[in-house]
Amino acid sequence: HTQPGLANCIRAGIDQIHHGAFIDPAAVHGIKEKGLYYMPTLAVTCQRNIEALADQPWQTKEMIPAQPIHRAGVRLAHELGVKLCVGCDYPGTPKGWKIGDRTMFEMQELVRCGLTPMEALVAATRTNAAAYGKLDDFGTLEPGKRADLLLVTGNPLDDISVLYNAENIVLVMKDGVVESADEQFKRYYRVREE
Repeated sequence: HTQPGLANCIRAGIDQIHHGAFIDPAAVHGIKEKGLYYMPTLAVTCQRNIEALADQPWQTKEMIPAQPIHRAGVRLAHELGVKLCVGCDYPGTPKGWKIGDRTMFEMQELVRCGLTPMEALVAATRTNAAAYGKLDDFGTLEPGKRADLLLVTGNPLDDISVLYNAENIVLVMKDGVVESADEQFKRYYRVREE
């Protein structure tokens, strides 16, 4: 999360930085120069998390001052073209969060930091797959790759928050098999039997 830990990791030759709540411009430039992946995990310092941990002041006293620093670091990383990934740090704080909340929330936070919705989606898919050496298997929609995808009402390129509401999900595909689908799509797909 902090210096000198960030500088030590960059110097040691790691390939990814996660969190970086107190990231400074020197660390962001180091990440860029070394071609590292940066998974900021903005949910850690978001207002929602701070409020969820209000009864744990030993944690929030660190999060509150980190919030603007964390976001400034992400904005600089984006400006420099750092390879940004999406991570959620679940379970983290169970209070106020549900399973799946943080990943979608993280993409919204990246958009608030200046990424376009498309850039946030690429960070969550293609760049994440590349960061873990799995781009040949998944991360993009190509023949021969695993097909894990959601079909939603609305256009996440216009409003990334459509992904955040489960009511917008009309079809779920895992490994190329439709796991669930709204009635309007069931006639086109065979849905896995329960």
